[in-house]
Amino acid sequence: MDNICQIFFGELSRYLPNVAEAFGPPANPVVLDEMNKMVNNRLPKDFLNFYSIVNGESDYVGSILGFELMSIENIMGEYKFFEKYPKKFISFQKGKIKEGQYNSMWLPIASDGGGSFLAMDLAPDTEGNIGQIITLDRESNISYVIAASFRELLLDVIPREFANGNFNVNDEEEPEVFEWIDGHYFNHIKERFL
Repeated sequence: MDNICQIFFGELSRYLPNVAEAFGPPANPVVLDEMNKMVNNRLPKDFLNFYSIVNGESDYVGSILGFELMSIENIMGEYKFFEKYPKKFISFQKGKIKEGQYNSMWLPIASDGGGSFLAMDLAPDTEGNIGQIITLDRESNISYVIAASFRELLLDVIPREFANGNFNVNDEEEPEVFEWIDGHYFNHIKERFL
C-alpha cells in the first residue's frame, strides 16, 4: 500500500514547502484503537495509516480545504459533543447519507474553528460509501457528500481544488496557512449542487 501521508504532504508542499512541520507526531496507538472500537472497528485503513504517522495538525494550517485536520483527541472530543448535543441533518443527495439526528457513526475529522465540520460517515445510506466524507454545517441542517473516502479527499478533491484555483496559500498570514479563496468551502459546495 502506498503511503497516503507522504503523497498528501508531497502535494501540499508544492504550495507550502514546510507544511509537514505543522502536523503532530503519530497518534497514540492506544487512543487510535479506542476510537476505532468506538465506531465498531470501521475506520478505513488509509485513515489508520495516516494517523499512525501524524496526529492531525498541531499548528493550524487549514490543510483540508481551509479546515484544520484534527488530532485524534480533538476528534473524540467533538464526537462526544455531537452525541450529547445532537442536531438533525438531511441529505442533499438522497440515498447517500442517513437522515435524522447526528449518527454515532459520523466521525468529525476536520474543523473550520467555528462549529462546522467535515466528518467521516461510517454508516451511510443505501447509495453511499462507508467512509465517505460529509459536511456538518452549523448554519444548515443539509449535509453533502464531498468525497467517497478519506483517500479521495486527500489525493483527489484537495489537489483538484488547488488546480481549479479555489484553494491556495494565504501568504499574508504568519505563519502561512491554506485558505478557501472566496469565503468558506461550504458556500462553494452549496453553489456546486444548485
